[in-house]
Amino acid sequence: MPKKISYSNVSLRVLIAAIFVLSTFAVITLSGNVAAIPTYSVSVTMNSPSQKELNPGKTVQFPFQVKNEGANDDDYYLNASIPAIWVSAGWTAYVTPTKTGTLTFGSTKSGTLTVTSPTNAS
Repeated sequence: MPKKISYSNVSLRVLIAAIFVLSTFAVITLSGNVAAIPTYSVSVTMNSPSQKELNPGKTVQFPFQVKNEGANDDDYYLNASIPAIWVSAGWTAYVTPTKTGTLTFGSTKSGTLTVTSPTNAS
């Protein structure tokens, strides 16, 4: 009769089935749960030229795509930051949306980076 040996781990459950044939009459099956290390990876690409002309007091937008390239579902928070000296001079920058929602492997979410220059920019 085959013997079954089982074990478990509280982490991510991955079924392992290993069958060892010891002889024509004996089969041992090992099955259970093991911890797996999730993999995460993301890419951000611009959909248009990365440089645009920006006149004083005007706004430009840069469309982009966020892509989940990891093996697991993931959520991404998005924000824009510019140097403090630019902020004090009246520049603004922000992204929409600020959160992608859950992206599965290979899926993408579109966003926009918006930059506005002060009216006194030179």
